[in-house]
Formats: sequence, structure tokens, C-alpha cells
Amino acid sequence: MNSWQSMGSAPTDKPILLNVGYPWAVIGQWNEAEQAWTYANLQAQKMETGDVDCWWENEIDKKPLAWHELPEV
Repeated sequence: MNSWQSMGSAPTDKPILLNVGYPWAVIGQWNEAEQAWTYANLQAQKMETGDVDCWWENEIDKKPLAWHELPEV
């Protein structure tokens, strides 16, 4: 995998991997209306029943740390 690239070179017309400071990468895309990067952040919470409830929250970040192309599948 190539190294992370500066946000100044990030494409704004397709989804990419973002480094937003988590220990993992997130998939994000430029949001023209917000003039910011948008990504989905997985949330999880253990319920009283012992089950785990998972959901996605949309996040907006005006200054991600770096970006990377999505891997080929």
C-alpha cells in the first residue's frame, strides 16, 4: 500500500480513504454543500440483553489529516 497523501491533492469527485485521526481509515467523500469532507463512522453499543447494536453516523470533517485511494477489488 502506498503512503498517505496530503489533503491538498485529494480528489473531490469520488470516494477515498481518509485518515481523520482514528486508528483506522474511513471512507469519505467531499461534500460540496458543506464545503467539507463527509464520512460514515461505525458506532456500537452493548445492550442490556448482551446484544450489540451497531449503526452508522455521518460525520463532517473540514480538516482530515491525509487521504489514500480505495484499494482495487
